[in-house]
Amino acid sequence: MANEELYSKIDSFLSYICIDIANELKEMSKDPSVNWRFQNIISIIEKAKFRLDYDFQKPIMKLNSKVGFELIHNASKESSSELQDYWAGLLITSLSNDAVDDSGIIYVKLLNELTSDQVKMLNYACRNAKTVKTDNGLIFSDNISLSFEEMSEIFNIDDVNKLDYLLDHLRALSVLTPNGGFSSDENHLNADFTPTALAINLFSRCNGISGNPVDFLELINPNN
Repeated sequence: MANEELYSKIDSFLSYICIDIANELKEMSKDPSVNWRFQNIISIIEKAKFRLDYDFQKPIMKLNSKVGFELIHNASKESSSELQDYWAGLLITSLSNDAVDDSGIIYVKLLNELTSDQVKMLNYACRNAKTVKTDNGLIFSDNISLSFEEMSEIFNIDDVNKLDYLLDHLRALSVLTPNGGFSSDENHLNADFTPTALAINLFSRCNGISGNPVDFLELINPNN
């Protein structure tokens, strides 16, 4: 399918939520040197459009241009269908009534920093987190600990040094708590795998949920 035809499928939707991004993608569709990126971003926008149940007769929110340009630049490099779903979720949750809110750029830049293995780790940590919302509305998770053997089996990584630097990077990004990562004694090699509130919000937004992330986690894992 020609790029112009692909663009026509999302033109009206994209022009409504952010005309600047619509114009950017229209120009992108004419440049064969970035064809692979164009194909990726069209796929992501179609996923978001489908999940929003877009209808011209319904009111729809707007996308801040700064957030939109950052999202287009980063998300267009992603060809994995699973990770494209996450980018579509961020697009949805970056919409606002007036396009003034640019807080979505935090999550766009954070997701861009994660490798595919780290996204799997984020997914596991948040799905298994026992989250609590305090009386004043803050959220946190009870501690999660995994042995090297458990992590190796869950993430299919048997290189302890690779696991170590992946966890260190997640901790540096504040996806894991300050105690995140490996600690060892003479007999055991265990990792603190506790997600931060930032991680829980990122996970929720990547799934297209901008409301209370605790409610969302309870919905997908009522046993926690």
